[in-house]
Amino acid sequence: MAQSVFVKYYDKLLCDVDYEQMCKFICEAKDKYAADALCVSDVSCGTGSLAVLLAKRGFDVHASDISEDMLSFAAQKAFESGEKIIFSHQNMRDLILPKQTDIIISTLDSANSLVSSGDLQRFFVSANKNLVSGGLFIFDMNSVLKFENVYADNTYTLEDEKGETFLSWSNFYNKKTRICDFYLTYFCRTKDGKYERYDETLRERAYSKRYVCACLEKCGFELIKVFGGYDGAECSECDERWVFLAKKAERKA
Repeated sequence: MAQSVFVKYYDKLLCDVDYEQMCKFICEAKDKYAADALCVSDVSCGTGSLAVLLAKRGFDVHASDISEDMLSFAAQKAFESGEKIIFSHQNMRDLILPKQTDIIISTLDSANSLVSSGDLQRFFVSANKNLVSGGLFIFDMNSVLKFENVYADNTYTLEDEKGETFLSWSNFYNKKTRICDFYLTYFCRTKDGKYERYDETLRERAYSKRYVCACLEKCGFELIKVFGGYDGAECSECDERWVFLAKKAERKA
């Protein structure tokens, strides 16, 4: 298979993601904590939906992803929108930006894909190095509750609106390691009406909120707040997703 099916049908299967709300959250954080910010880097940008929205809001956007397939889709989306976005093929653990940026974002639980605590710290250190003093770091993670109660060892099914793609999603969660393996089976309708099957696997790790906050501080950030979602809700024990808002500690004169 020349191209990942996960990438090809990413937008169709995640059609319920509220990118507008995510964009609004980022813009409001910018207005409140970094009013003069102009540049944003979208790390693990996926197919570029959020990057395009931020560009439309007037940001200078740099977007990166480890998947060349994702970047190909994202670049096409940016071209069709008429927005100028710089894309680069990068691993989120070792970011190298053209220059330090005002805001770094990473959404849709990309940080959970770093299943080694050392890799998570590398990401935080890398983000810190690429931010200006006082720059904002905004990212989300799936909560431990979501891994234990929603993913667990359950199987889910998804179907796009046109019935062209069907996904069976089986999870296997190890409570000891807090690592969850996702086994994805796609059935994709071809032009002759038949369905072809493709299989892929993904892996994520659950981290406690306390550990993530401590890790941020260790890597040179000041935590501003943890939210229960991009709607700005207060954090609670029932959250399935946490949104972390931090800033790079400013240098003392």
